[in-house]
Amino acid sequence: MTSKIILKYSFPIIIDDLVIRRHPRHTGESRYPFSIILDSGSGLPRTGYGVRNDKKVNSIMQIQKVFSIYKKDLQEVEKYLSRYITSDVKLIPEVSHHLIGSGGKRFRPLLLLISAALCGCKGKNRFPTAAVMEFIHTATLLHDDVIDQAIMRRGKTSANNIWGNAASVLVGDFLYSKSFTLMTEIGNMQILKMMSDVTNVMSEGEVFQLMKCGDVNLTEEEYLTIIHKKTAVLISAACSSGAILAGASQDNITTLAHFGHNIGMAFQMTDDTLDYMAK
Repeated sequence: MTSKIILKYSFPIIIDDLVIRRHPRHTGESRYPFSIILDSGSGLPRTGYGVRNDKKVNSIMQIQKVFSIYKKDLQEVEKYLSRYITSDVKLIPEVSHHLIGSGGKRFRPLLLLISAALCGCKGKNRFPTAAVMEFIHTATLLHDDVIDQAIMRRGKTSANNIWGNAASVLVGDFLYSKSFTLMTEIGNMQILKMMSDVTNVMSEGEVFQLMKCGDVNLTEEEYLTIIHKKTAVLISAACSSGAILAGASQDNITTLAHFGHNIGMAFQMTDDTLDYMAK
């Protein structure tokens, strides 16, 4: 059966067993930032966090409201971000704070927290695991800015333009390694193995994108491969990690992984489109 996850999108996305589509707003509010309609026979529970039994449910929240609901949880994540970028080497926290403290959306940590809540997880390990997702994302941004020779990032001068390319690459490497240190402390081997695979795929995506940079003959399939490897796999991992921490069934973990992947693909397509429109 098909699981239908309804979010506010400007266009429908139908990939694999998920349907993500627009739904009209009304004055009602759910406790959590999405509503889920489940056909009988789907793997996910029919009641619980953010889930309604009523198939007529149509409550949608704006993203600002979503972040406000998870404000306290995200503040806990921020504590881990600050705690784990300390180092005796002064340059490491300087570069890290420059980017992490510059107002990122914390989208990946948010999705992990939502997925954990959906599956009933209230354990504290969800906070450091969410921090891992942000550390890995930040590391990729530092590396990306070097490759792209970026001047600005999040409205500020990019790290590579302040401290140079070498420092940006090495601090990005530090954040990658710190992520795995944090994961070993958390001690969930399923997440550790998954993230080992994910970071390897992301590195492949970076290299593949570098190979295809400026290639006017880039195919649709090649483009989709790049955004799958660079963006979607990490967002997918964030969603599935929440389910893993909750001890959810493999079917539920897989469903949330597919959901995160679809969100990641749509997110990157939208981001790329906005880049082209800005130019």
